Amino acid sequence: RASTSSTLRGLGEALRRAWPRVTVPGARTIKEIDTAKTPFSVMDVYGQNELEKLLQNRTMRPPFEVALLRLTLPVEGVWECQGGHVSILRDGEDLVYVDAHRWVSAKLLPPEDSARMQNFLLRGRLQRGGEVLLRFPTSSEVQVAFRLGPQEAFRTFTANRLPQEKDHLSNFSFVLIQCYHSFGDGFCFSPIASDLFRIYNALDHGDGDPEIHAFVYSNRDGVADAM
Repeated sequence: RASTSSTLRGLGEALRRAWPRVTVPGARTIKEIDTAKTPFSVMDVYGQNELEKLLQNRTMRPPFEVALLRLTLPVEGVWECQGGHVSILRDGEDLVYVDAHRWVSAKLLPPEDSARMQNFLLRGRLQRGGEVLLRFPTSSEVQVAFRLGPQEAFRTFTANRLPQEKDHLSNFSFVLIQCYHSFGDGFCFSPIASDLFRIYNALDHGDGDPEIHAFVYSNRDGVADAM
């Protein structure tokens, strides 16, 4: 809730600063907001296959929609693979990949390369310039791509483990923003264009400084109040 409140305040501040005529009504606490009228929906998925299928088949509610996609996985534990196993352990706030067979380990972070982010959930830097990439198609399977040196080609294998009732679950959140191109352009363009035309006409007729009134951002669904 605290993270959501901070995000909404940030969005409200961005709207206020976007154009001098935009003002946003005072904020209310999250507890006072009807959850059915929040500016985004929350959807839970339990594997990258399910996440990608949802993204491919999701129909947007026009003209603009924001959704929080929450991927929940039991990533921590021992994953069995052909010829041995690999482990994903927690060290404080960090997730650590350990391959005892190859004597390598790495702290896991999201991929920095946007192209790799489309396929892999986590990435780690191995010793001697190596690299490991992890993809979780389901909650019981991880696909591992690795190389032990920067000049080596990637090698791959699959590891599995059965989720347990007492598993610690890790959440990975993604924000999906969809809108019509015409809405994204027109919603911003209209007030700016009207101001420019008003200023031009005032100067053209020698009327001095034009009167620019505040444009109050409001929404019947309570988005502005949430901000």
